[in-house]
Amino acid sequence: AAPKVDGSRHDLPATLVDVAGNRLRDAILSGSLGPGEKIVEEQLCADLGISRAPLREALRLLTQQGLVEHLPRRGSRVADWSQADILQLFGLRSVLERHAIEIALPLADPETALQPVRDALDEMSRAQTPLDRDDAHRRFHAAVVALAANRQLDMVLEPILIKLQLPMAMNLRE
Repeated sequence: AAPKVDGSRHDLPATLVDVAGNRLRDAILSGSLGPGEKIVEEQLCADLGISRAPLREALRLLTQQGLVEHLPRRGSRVADWSQADILQLFGLRSVLERHAIEIALPLADPETALQPVRDALDEMSRAQTPLDRDDAHRRFHAAVVALAANRQLDMVLEPILIKLQLPMAMNLRE
């Protein structure tokens, strides 16, 4: 199955938006495109053999995820998070995870409840690529918060985990 732009798997064929989004996400998270680097649409369209419409939709989705910044009348560039931004995001993740665990405990059936957390840890250790490891890492943190069975908490955590992809990928490379 092809990964969607957000990294989740599905059984449908990849769309041009998926292909463009995955290639850009991989280039950003691998460091091929560095923080602050301008994204040249014409070159990417030629490289991918696609028109601007799917590329721009992929850029829009990556902007929502915090990997790309749109600059009015100047195009797009790879997001460049400050040290303060990164620390704030990690702080928010920590607060949300701590709160989730506090409201989840005691677990009615720890063996069953903790299985998704174990599965994500196993996925991380089996990951063949940095992108797969990053996706599994994100699923691990989502699984920890999911222990609380609090939909609103899950929805608040998701964009934070997605935004943390870039500094986590940079950290893994270093």
